Amino acid sequence: MRGKIDLSGLRKLEQNMRTLSGTQRVALTEILSPAFMRAHTRFSSFENMLEKSPFTVKTAEDFRAIPDAEWEAYVRRSTKFTSWEAMQKQAGAEWVKARLLKGLK
Repeated sequence: MRGKIDLSGLRKLEQNMRTLSGTQRVALTEILSPAFMRAHTRFSSFENMLEKSPFTVKTAEDFRAIPDAEWEAYVRRSTKFTSWEAMQKQAGAEWVKARLLKGLK
Protein backbone atom coordinates (compact mmCIF):
# COMPACT_ATOMS: atom_id res chain seq x y z
CA MET A 1 0.00 0.00 0.00
CA ARG A 2 1.37 3.40 -0.96
CA GLY A 3 1.20 6.46 1.28
CA LYS A 4 0.32 9.90 0.13
CA ILE A 5 3.15 12.27 -0.63
CA ASP A 6 2.80 15.75 0.85
CA LEU A 7 3.62 18.22 -1.92
CA SER A 8 2.40 21.29 -0.06
CA GLY A 9 5.97 22.48 0.54
CA LEU A 10 6.78 22.18 -3.14
CA ARG A 11 3.63 24.07 -4.07
CA LYS A 12 4.47 26.82 -1.55
CA LEU A 13 8.00 27.09 -2.97
CA GLU A 14 6.57 27.39 -6.47
CA GLN A 15 4.16 30.09 -5.29
CA ASN A 16 7.01 31.97 -3.63
CA MET A 17 9.05 31.74 -6.83
CA ARG A 18 6.19 33.23 -8.85
CA THR A 19 5.94 36.08 -6.35
CA LEU A 20 9.63 36.85 -6.87
CA SER A 21 9.59 36.61 -10.66
CA GLY A 22 10.08 39.75 -12.69
CA THR A 23 11.58 43.01 -11.58
CA GLN A 24 11.37 43.85 -7.90
CA ARG A 25 11.75 47.28 -6.32
CA VAL A 26 12.75 46.80 -2.71
CA ALA A 27 13.84 49.46 -0.25
CA LEU A 28 17.49 49.34 0.70
CA THR A 29 16.47 49.28 4.36
CA GLU A 30 14.40 46.14 3.71
CA ILE A 31 17.28 44.31 2.08
CA LEU A 32 19.73 45.61 4.68
CA SER A 33 17.37 44.49 7.43
CA PRO A 34 18.22 44.80 11.12
CA ALA A 35 18.82 41.03 11.25
CA PHE A 36 21.25 41.22 8.32
CA MET A 37 23.03 44.23 9.80
CA ARG A 38 23.39 42.61 13.24
CA ALA A 39 24.76 39.41 11.66
CA HIS A 40 27.28 41.06 9.35
CA THR A 41 28.21 44.42 10.89
CA ARG A 42 28.65 46.11 14.24
CA PHE A 43 25.42 48.04 13.68
CA SER A 44 21.84 47.29 14.72
CA SER A 45 20.36 48.64 11.48
CA PHE A 46 21.32 50.41 8.26
CA GLU A 47 20.03 53.64 9.80
CA ASN A 48 22.37 53.07 12.75
CA MET A 49 25.26 52.55 10.31
CA LEU A 50 24.47 55.89 8.70
CA GLU A 51 24.12 57.63 12.08
CA LYS A 52 27.52 56.34 13.23
CA SER A 53 29.19 57.22 9.93
CA PRO A 54 31.28 60.34 9.41
CA PHE A 55 28.66 61.50 6.89
CA THR A 56 25.55 63.60 7.43
CA VAL A 57 22.69 61.64 5.91
CA LYS A 58 19.19 62.97 6.36
CA THR A 59 17.84 62.17 2.88
CA ALA A 60 18.39 59.75 0.02
CA GLU A 61 20.07 62.62 -1.84
CA ASP A 62 22.54 63.03 1.05
CA PHE A 63 23.35 59.32 0.81
CA ARG A 64 23.87 59.50 -2.95
CA ALA A 65 26.15 62.52 -2.48
CA ILE A 66 28.68 60.58 -0.38
CA PRO A 67 31.83 60.13 -2.48
CA ASP A 68 32.08 56.48 -3.56
CA ALA A 69 35.66 56.03 -2.37
CA GLU A 70 34.82 57.37 1.09
CA TRP A 71 31.73 55.14 1.42
CA GLU A 72 33.72 52.11 0.24
CA ALA A 73 36.40 52.78 2.87
CA TYR A 74 33.74 53.12 5.56
CA VAL A 75 32.09 49.83 4.52
CA ARG A 76 35.48 48.04 4.63
CA ARG A 77 36.24 49.49 8.08
CA SER A 78 32.80 48.91 9.57
CA THR A 79 31.65 45.56 8.18
CA LYS A 80 32.96 42.16 7.19
CA PHE A 81 32.57 43.12 3.52
CA THR A 82 35.32 44.16 1.13
CA SER A 83 33.00 46.50 -0.77
CA TRP A 84 29.57 48.12 -0.80
CA GLU A 85 28.68 45.98 -3.81
CA ALA A 86 29.61 42.77 -1.95
CA MET A 87 27.48 43.86 1.00
CA GLN A 88 24.48 44.58 -1.21
CA LYS A 89 24.86 41.27 -3.09
CA GLN A 90 24.98 39.27 0.15
CA ALA A 91 22.00 41.14 1.55
CA GLY A 92 20.06 40.62 -1.69
CA ALA A 93 20.83 36.90 -1.73
CA GLU A 94 19.67 36.52 1.87
CA TRP A 95 16.53 38.54 1.13
CA VAL A 96 15.65 36.31 -1.85
CA LYS A 97 16.35 33.13 0.12
CA ALA A 98 14.08 34.28 2.95
CA ARG A 99 11.28 35.07 0.47
CA LEU A 100 11.67 31.72 -1.30
CA LEU A 101 11.51 29.77 1.95
CA LYS A 102 8.72 31.85 3.52
CA GLY A 103 5.97 29.63 4.87
CA LEU A 104 7.88 26.37 4.37
CA LYS A 105 8.26 23.85 7.17
